[in-house]
Amino acid sequence: MSGVPELTGVSSREATAIVAGLAGRQHGVITRKQALEAGLPPELIASRVRKGWLVLVFRGVYAVGLAMLDRRGRWMAATLAAGPEAVLSRRSAAALHGLIAPRSGPIEVTRFAGGSRRKVSMASPGSRRFNVVVYRTKALPERDVTIIEGIPVTSLARTTLDLAASESLDGMKSVLGESERLRIFSRPDLIEVAERGRGWPGTTNLQRALSEWDPQEVETRTKLEEAMLRLCRAHGLPTPEVNSLFGPYLPDFLWREARLIVEVDGFETHGTFRAFKGDRRRDVDLMLERFRVARFAWDDLVNYPDDTAARIRGLLEMV
Repeated sequence: MSGVPELTGVSSREATAIVAGLAGRQHGVITRKQALEAGLPPELIASRVRKGWLVLVFRGVYAVGLAMLDRRGRWMAATLAAGPEAVLSRRSAAALHGLIAPRSGPIEVTRFAGGSRRKVSMASPGSRRFNVVVYRTKALPERDVTIIEGIPVTSLARTTLDLAASESLDGMKSVLGESERLRIFSRPDLIEVAERGRGWPGTTNLQRALSEWDPQEVETRTKLEEAMLRLCRAHGLPTPEVNSLFGPYLPDFLWREARLIVEVDGFETHGTFRAFKGDRRRDVDLMLERFRVARFAWDDLVNYPDDTAARIRGLLEMV
């Protein structure tokens, strides 16, 4: 759907106002087809491009009135450029749903076209480029597609399944926890999409995460985050990133510039021998990335905050 009714006999001023209004509902972008349907003739479109009122983002997709787009504008531009049957998907869809923090890297879009599952890449022109990876699939059921803030995107359940193909088991448990925290978690929907997606990448990982994840961990982890942030505020320490994905891992607390990661042990999730071994392997992997890993107990945060803060400060100053 173009989003613009077919109009005839409108003035260039009226057509320009229609284009601007549509772009305002599409996070600042519009397609050439939409501009033509609004009544802007090709020569006027070319004139607007020369004057900088229309800025080419992708072939046939323009930013209206500004050269810079925010993240949602780039997501919208990517789906429009990929075609009328395209939706935001995978990590980009997860960021739009609020399941993970937005990160740099290509925007991921899925387009329903033919039977090929191959992916292609697009890049926006100009000095401020951003890249898009377009995955092709035969079709998605209607229940696997939704719209958020005007942007077509895979549904929450389908997005979670797609994300499970690239995330670690711990990462997926964190995604489920964020879904629960946002009050958008639906176990029946996730079970249904996993059953329907048997054989798809990510299905086994999602099913395992659902079987092992305990919703009560959300409340426990929130208390941990609050304790650490309260400690940082009280002692004037820089605020860390909390549960921010770092490669395949999800550190408890991350000071990226200081290349410091703090993990807090003592929860049930760290209490098994298997978890103990996994933690140590992860520590080595992070140290190979030139990040220091320090471990404290929950007791250190709660009962000895002054000593713990002093130790963290010392670590932060060892840059």
